[in-house]
Amino acid sequence: ALETAWPGKNVQVSVPASGGKPLRIGDDLSYAFESSSDGYLTAVHVDTHGATTLLYPRSNPEEGRIGAAQRVTLPGAGDSFTLEAQPPVGRDFVYAIVTEEPISRADLGINSSDIVVSFEPQDAPDFLRRLRATLDARINGSIQVAHVIQQVDGRGDVQYRSADIVGFFGERTRSIRPPKLDL
Repeated sequence: ALETAWPGKNVQVSVPASGGKPLRIGDDLSYAFESSSDGYLTAVHVDTHGATTLLYPRSNPEEGRIGAAQRVTLPGAGDSFTLEAQPPVGRDFVYAIVTEEPISRADLGINSSDIVVSFEPQDAPDFLRRLRATLDARINGSIQVAHVIQQVDGRGDVQYRSADIVGFFGERTRSIRPPKLDL
């Protein structure tokens, strides 16, 4: 729905670490965001079960400045963390939204200073509605959206280790919805 409303002719997002192949749980992960027009990046990762992570904007929206001469990578050169592919297996989506004016975390109702902010599947729809409302309030021509789909497979010959299953049922499924884990 995001990309249909605001197609990104000048925006690209890629997962360079994958080389177009499915990712394995535990693989190092990086994202590259590019735009031929200047703007500010808002980036969102949605896993196959709907858990959503806000990658950008950070506390300082200037860190997400993007343009023809400015590519944004995650993790960035100054970041003190690494990313790796995590369970569950399935298709993950990463959306890159470029706007002429920055979107702040306050615009999205977020007061966390964490580098990235995660929402469990039951909380993600409220966050995405706030994001959509924020984008709807902007001028249509000033928004562009692109996405990439990354396939996350298991580990080698197995999809999950016992620790993955325990972690999934111990943390991810404390909600009213019944847990979904394809074993």
